[in-house]
Parts: sequence; structure tokens; C-alpha cells
Amino acid sequence: MLAATTTCDSAFFLRHILRQKLILLVTSAAQRDHSWLTKFCYHRMDEVIATTEKAASFLDVPAIVSHHGVDTNTFQPPDDRATVRRSLGLDDRRTLGVFGRVRPQKGTGDLVEALVNTRPQFPDWQVIIIGAVTEAYISYQKEFENRLRKAGILDRVYFKGFLQDFSELPKWYQAVDVVGCVSRNEGFGVTCKEGMASGTPVLATRTGAWEGILTDGEDGWIANASDSADLSRSLVGTGILG
Repeated sequence: MLAATTTCDSAFFLRHILRQKLILLVTSAAQRDHSWLTKFCYHRMDEVIATTEKAASFLDVPAIVSHHGVDTNTFQPPDDRATVRRSLGLDDRRTLGVFGRVRPQKGTGDLVEALVNTRPQFPDWQVIIIGAVTEAYISYQKEFENRLRKAGILDRVYFKGFLQDFSELPKWYQAVDVVGCVSRNEGFGVTCKEGMASGTPVLATRTGAWEGILTDGEDGWIANASDSADLSRSLVGTGILG
């Protein structure tokens, strides 16, 4: 019998106290040093899987590296992006899509600064941000909405919030010309692969698995995390702004 778990105490209890015949497997996406207790647990697993090479480098035991995947039957390229945009009520213009919760960790504020920095050069684009805004981050969103308003570009940035119906998500990927993965830190970041499966190039920061998935200037663009100036440069490089 196989027991897969991200916590070790229950697995140890089942095997060593209840004497269950189990194979213990643990997965790790963390890209940071682990506590002594976590390392103690990992040493007693039958197998350890890391979601990225970088995550594996923080483990004190040998690990199999296995990236997350996406369902390519669900995420597919569109026949025509303009048609998809119109079906969603969007203007047919260059569109950047950002998928993830609105909070500092996701780099939302860094993206806003990058958009403000490049505003004088490029007049025709729009940004769609799809993701939940929890109560703790409502004031954070209002801060950068004010920043966009002062720059005169709030009308080009649309906050769609959390999609209640997951089946709608693939269509939003099909509607955008570039997927922005601008987080400051990530365990993996499956949005990059969802975008690629949708035939959409990706602008990503150097975090999570993204730098290992994309090659800068070939199948996407890479910017430094938490660096709005470098993100501005990469935004211009994508051509999404004009």
C-alpha cells in the first residue's frame, strides 16, 4: 500500500504505530532551507519527489524531480483570439493576462509599476487580472488602482476576480496574447504551462519553475522577480504594449 503525504507525522503513525504496510512518499515544492524536523522526516521516507530542480537542491536527501503538468485537452490554442475576446466582452486589442491571487507575493504591484513606467510609449493595450482578492489585500488592490488612475490607465486594467466556474478559465487563456507570471516567489507556478498549452507566450519572473521551463527570447521572456524596471524592459520586449 502507498501513502502519499506532505506531512510526515500521520505517515509515521500509520506505519510505525499501527504497523500498516505502507510505502511512504513525500513531495516538496519549497525553495528554501528546511527545518531539522522536516529533514528528519524526509530521511525516513521511501521516496522524495521535488517539483523543480531548485526545490530538490534544498533537500538533504536524493529526490526525483517531476514537474507539474497540465491537461492539454482542457488548455488548447484558440482558432482565433479576436473571436474569443469578443465572446468575453473584451476589446479586440493587445492583451496581457495575469492569473493568480492579487497580493504582493504574486507581483501585482510590480506589474502595475511596470505598466506605469511604459505608459508614455504605448497607447493601445489592456491587462486582464483573474484571481481572488481576499479581505486582507483589498487595501493593497486599492493602492495600485489609485496608482493606475493617477497615471491615466486604470481603464485599461480589468480585475475579474475569482472565477466561480473553473470551466471558464481556459477561454481566458485563449483570449490573451501574453500570459504574465510575475510572482516574487512560487513553489512551481502552473500558470506558465497553462499559458503555453493554450498557445500563448509567457512573460515570467525568475522564480518557481519558470526559468527552467522558458528560454528568454525563444519561447518566452524572463525578468528578475521584484524588479519593476526589469519587468518594464521585458514588457516592451514582448511587443504586447505596441
